[in-house]
Amino acid sequence: MVKKSEKISQVNPTPANVARKTKKPIKKAVAKTKKKAPSKAPPIIDPKLLESAAYIDAMERINKKLPRYQKWFSRLVHSQSIDIISNLLGRSIFRPSAIIGAGSLAAIGMLAIWLNASNLGHQISDGVFGILIIVGWVMGLVVDLAFQVGRELSKG
Repeated sequence: MVKKSEKISQVNPTPANVARKTKKPIKKAVAKTKKKAPSKAPPIIDPKLLESAAYIDAMERINKKLPRYQKWFSRLVHSQSIDIISNLLGRSIFRPSAIIGAGSLAAIGMLAIWLNASNLGHQISDGVFGILIIVGWVMGLVVDLAFQVGRELSKG
């Protein structure tokens, strides 16, 4: 029985599919998938296809050097479903500016609250740190959104 991925690779011979199927270097995979072009013009190669073939080749080379348990973990982490979820979250709620905002506001806020409470003789509530992290995270997202809107408006 032919697997679905094999059917796709037979219909669409991309460098990634050829490299995966033949286990040959990227150059040979690209050579097999080059479109026919006039003799004067250079061959036409899709950069995305070349990038995906290079990614697969690099992952295979690196995985060969890893111990068995690290190979399994590498395959899990670099699977397509995990990659899609990671990219989606990285573009939305887990932005670097939100994480930096959360950490910096929590650190500065806790220092200010601790200094104030120690000078006045009060105790600090346990939930203050968590509240500061959440407020800093939201502020970081708002600042990041404002910068993105400003960039879009400046582009015209």
